[in-house]
Amino acid sequence: MTQENINLIILLVPVLIGGIIAIINAEAINSITEKAESWIRKQQGITLKSDNFFSKYIFYPILLLIVMFCNWTDGFKHRGFKNGARVAATLYLVATWCFLLYYVVMIVVILVITAVVLYIIFMVLFNSRTEKKEEIERPSRKYGKKEKEYHLFSKDETVVNYYDEKEKDKKTGYSKAGTEFHLLSPNERIIEHFNNNDERTDYDKAGKETHLFSPDENITEHFTDKDERTGYSKDGKETHLFSPDEDITEHFDDDSNRKSYSKKIIERGLFVDKKFIVEYDNNDNEIGRIEITE
Repeated sequence: MTQENINLIILLVPVLIGGIIAIINAEAINSITEKAESWIRKQQGITLKSDNFFSKYIFYPILLLIVMFCNWTDGFKHRGFKNGARVAATLYLVATWCFLLYYVVMIVVILVITAVVLYIIFMVLFNSRTEKKEEIERPSRKYGKKEKEYHLFSKDETVVNYYDEKEKDKKTGYSKAGTEFHLLSPNERIIEHFNNNDERTDYDKAGKETHLFSPDENITEHFTDKDERTGYSKDGKETHLFSPDEDITEHFDDDSNRKSYSKKIIERGLFVDKKFIVEYDNNDNEIGRIEITE
């Protein structure tokens, strides 16, 4: 038997049931169908007054259609034919209504999934663009030098200007030391970092951290402009073969993993000695330097 034949048989089942009821026209079967009709009419009245979502929008429409068909068949004189038609119509209406509800639910589910996927794609694209913008605006610390800037109220302000790695004359940002006033720490020292459009990109501040074996450790915390800590630096000592007590500054990420370290050096020339702060990676490779000018 093919699938088409099976579908045809299923489609004709309500007609067969209704036809059998009409042909037999038995008192017991007619009583059962009429009691079922009375129950459906009663439930239709209850759902009409209900505020429940399922009663109002799921059950009431199908009950209303069945009651309307029953009203239409009230004029049939043959009792068995009337009840058989009602049973067949009820089965067809319920099946059609379930079919429609299934497709409505599927459409709603697809729309919700599509909305969630589009939202995730939008957030990923938005975050990636924000991260790229922050990377572009973040000043390079490999080519920074101390200079004087002249402003209206601070004519002799010392700043550290940062320049592009390839275009040495293209200023990418600057830093300056300042004081921020807060409710509980009215004189907190910070170093603010700006891009070349005078927009603050992040800041550092000096503070103390209390640990078990170093209760008074000097650290410098590094933050984004949204007060999210990105890492920290601390003054420490490293022991080497020829410099057992070397002053360095270690740089850590926010998970306490050391990323690099820096130390002061003096390069001696024929006529002048230059001081630098040189930054190294964890393999002792130089990754940048800043000249110190008095």
